[in-house]
Amino acid sequence: MFRDAVTGSDEWVANRLSRMLRERNRDSRTAALPLGSHVRASTLSVRGRPGLDLLWDYFRGEPPLPWCPDGWSGAVAPYLQMSRLNVAEMTVMSAVDCMTPLAWGTAVDSDADGDQEVHRIASHNALPLQVADVAQSMLLYGDGYALLGPAVDGGVPRITAEDARTCITREDPITGETSYGLKTLVDEWTGEDAWYLYGRGWVRKSVVGKGGRRWVAAATGAFDTGRTRIPGHGDWCAMHRVRNRGGVGEFERHLGVLDRVNDGIFGRIVVAKFQAHRQRAIDGLPDTETDPVTGEEREIDYANAFLADPGSLWRLPAGAKIWESTPVDLGPIRMATLDDIKHVCALTSSPIYYLFPDEQQSAAGAGNQSQAHETRVLDRRARMDGFQAQLLAHAFEAVGDHARADAGRLRTEWGPVRRLSAAEQAQLLPAFTAGGVPWEERMLRVLQVRPADIPRMSQLRARDMLFATPPAPAVPTRAPVGDGG
Repeated sequence: MFRDAVTGSDEWVANRLSRMLRERNRDSRTAALPLGSHVRASTLSVRGRPGLDLLWDYFRGEPPLPWCPDGWSGAVAPYLQMSRLNVAEMTVMSAVDCMTPLAWGTAVDSDADGDQEVHRIASHNALPLQVADVAQSMLLYGDGYALLGPAVDGGVPRITAEDARTCITREDPITGETSYGLKTLVDEWTGEDAWYLYGRGWVRKSVVGKGGRRWVAAATGAFDTGRTRIPGHGDWCAMHRVRNRGGVGEFERHLGVLDRVNDGIFGRIVVAKFQAHRQRAIDGLPDTETDPVTGEEREIDYANAFLADPGSLWRLPAGAKIWESTPVDLGPIRMATLDDIKHVCALTSSPIYYLFPDEQQSAAGAGNQSQAHETRVLDRRARMDGFQAQLLAHAFEAVGDHARADAGRLRTEWGPVRRLSAAEQAQLLPAFTAGGVPWEERMLRVLQVRPADIPRMSQLRARDMLFATPPAPAVPTRAPVGDGG
């Protein structure tokens, strides 16, 4: 933190954003329990949001383990880890898989195959992958960030997707435009703890030194007290943010259901393990026996007489009977876990076939789930459309191409939400053709070819039509001559 920061200064803004980022990464949920020995379940209140670090743990399949009694953690923890099913990743990646753009149109070129100038910027930055990473961050954390670098000597500006756990922005409460952005970075090699504060067209870098945090020049590292203008940038912030619906992640509001899924799997594993050591009893065993040498009665020691070993052989006296506890049916436990997973898919509009490809559903149920998933993807795409339009408009403004720097006329061409099978394509293509749908639109919507392949396919189609054998002329037919009678 900067010391003695004056309110409204860059130091004060950086401290404020850093504090907000630290609080956002930390789990801020608190449970308030009233005093007294008896507490009703309805009085338990949970406020705040789960931290981004916690959401990341759920997403990578390592949610926090439940509490274990002292002395049990060493034995129970391996089974708890074994019972974790990464359902959270499915809720995010089922939408991210449909969030890779294919082309971008501008005010200069808005064809289906997109503007080649946008493709030039996209190829230098692997933009489809960057957009997918921003979409993943948006769906996972509720916010996605991208940084637009400088355009030096008319070159292509650098576009990078940023981790929401290291970035935060401040939006104007009236216009909604980004006023400030902060990126925190700790160099793994040198250990340098750096902050990058972005404003409207400028950036400042600070590091932690012996005298505390201070501003430095980004290039030389020397002490610097002024703002550095970013080449080509106008009156806008280099850090761009896209916000998810409600400002929350896809599974953020359903952590309880995810914990219940893992608990159900853990319960099934525990019961299955105990099934191998079911309670057994032997009825009819004598308590004493006669010593063959002395003839005295002595107590029989059964401590090692009935070892539960695969190779052991038990010798029972006549009339003794073995009793074994009834095994527990694991079917209801397994079905309850499956119901919980279905609840997660229903609440997040995620397709259940990501986890169960062979799940049998009715035609109406599968159609409703597919429609809900498509509606969710279209909503998230609409949010990414505005984000990409603003990002690319600023990129063209940075290189001085003002004709293309019109965010209102920038358009994103997405791929299909669902790939049609060959049978579905063969069924739909004649109907689209008979309905008068243009050839190019049939290729895009029915055969689902990439927009970049349309020009090449058009040339091949024209060549085929040129060398195609013309149909034979129809032979005119005469009407039958009457007999005149």
